[in-house]
Amino acid sequence: MDPQQHHDERPEPRIGMIGAGFHATTNILPALGLAGVSLAALATRDAARSAEALIRFGAPEATPYGSAAELLADDSLDGVIVVAQAADQARLARESIAAGRPVFADKPLGWNAAEARVIAREAEAAGVPVRVGFMKRHAPVYRRLRALLDDGELGTLCSFSVHFACDSTPFCRDEEDYLKFAAIHLVDLVRYLFGEAVSVSAVNSGEGANVALSITLRFASGVAGTLDLTGLPSRSNETESLRVSGDRGFAETQDAVELRVHTTPDAPSAAPGWQSLPEVVTVHRPAESAMSGIGRDLYLRGFVGELRAFADVVAAHAGAEDDTTSTAGTGTDADDDRPSDAWDNVGTMQLVDDILAASAAAAAHTDPSTLERLEFGTPGAFRDQLVDLILSGRKTGSTTLRVAYELHDRAQPVPVVGERRALIGSSGEPVAVIEYLEVADTTLGSITLDLASHESSSLDDWRAAHVAYFGTLTEAVRDHLADPEWTATDPGPLVTTVFRVETIL
Repeated sequence: MDPQQHHDERPEPRIGMIGAGFHATTNILPALGLAGVSLAALATRDAARSAEALIRFGAPEATPYGSAAELLADDSLDGVIVVAQAADQARLARESIAAGRPVFADKPLGWNAAEARVIAREAEAAGVPVRVGFMKRHAPVYRRLRALLDDGELGTLCSFSVHFACDSTPFCRDEEDYLKFAAIHLVDLVRYLFGEAVSVSAVNSGEGANVALSITLRFASGVAGTLDLTGLPSRSNETESLRVSGDRGFAETQDAVELRVHTTPDAPSAAPGWQSLPEVVTVHRPAESAMSGIGRDLYLRGFVGELRAFADVVAAHAGAEDDTTSTAGTGTDADDDRPSDAWDNVGTMQLVDDILAASAAAAAHTDPSTLERLEFGTPGAFRDQLVDLILSGRKTGSTTLRVAYELHDRAQPVPVVGERRALIGSSGEPVAVIEYLEVADTTLGSITLDLASHESSSLDDWRAAHVAYFGTLTEAVRDHLADPEWTATDPGPLVTTVFRVETIL
């Protein structure tokens, strides 16, 4: 059977939704209808309220539920949309994954990278697709921008600048709230456009609910740029703009309604450019119509696109479960090689964490040279691998021999909770500042999966890797302890730490 025909013949998935608050009823439910996705069930804390909302949004035949648990017990549902309070969002997403339901969750999914990582691992283990509500990835203006960047229309990309401002003071208490409830969309957007950041610096000149963040990022792709993020009462008129500059042109967006592309000739002519018309400016704008109603805004901001994409992912997942020639749990957005899935969400939450840490470090004027050094192994490939895992957020903990802290060539005190240390690369220079969140005395047999998950996906993998590493220390430990019988398989007291990257240098 032709794959496209198979896709076209799939029935529309049955999708349930948890939550009917302001954002859900203002954006998500109307956008669902515009995306051609029928709502099969809705859960709030009151079944009568759920029924009223279903009638209001033209889905009286859908099933109203008085709790998320009741909705998740409905085996007829193929997927779940979670738009709840931030305190409940991660829990409800995890419950949806545990129930085997593909889930679309509003941001932030996980209050930080550590929580997001737990969700990503659970989704991966369950083979359940997850999508996070970063709707700007589906906004036509940014889709068009990314397409021209990918096509090389601007040449080699060099720099960008983002400006975003809104009055976030009614719903954000501080810088952290502002980044995670409002500006996170712009943080995610620059990752979507430019890849992964390798250097972060930030300064907040505001105080409390008044936020004025200046952020500088450098990406592995070579692009560098700034984010000017403002949350002040004076910015009641929300605005956002983005400029990207390459060596053959630049592009500018204004809010979600305009993209201007300015390009120069591939090769200069013999005559000066001012004698002819070599510069090209192309303006992309949506059509204006009184017939668009609320649809224009929901399409242009990306809400319709992200929900249509999620429905397609759910349909593909359901089809994979029924199709022995497909692989369950691998649904992806057909038109996007970088969907906002659970692991990609970890990257965005990690960048938010890094921005907050950089801002805190700037406020504290931290000098890495004054910190205790943290060195993993000897300089070379092994250290480089561990440093890369730490900087990427895949390694957030470490376990070593307690006696290793006493060895003469690496003697240093055991870390304490709250302490910061300078992570050292193979060059011998600090590459990041880390903060210890947990420090525990352990043994090889007492390590739990929760602790091991900061480094490995299973206890067996964790044990094998650590016994192998401890084995490389055998000679040094035997000499230090004067114990020729010491073995890596019975190593004695260990120290397990959990940490986060506070600043990437």
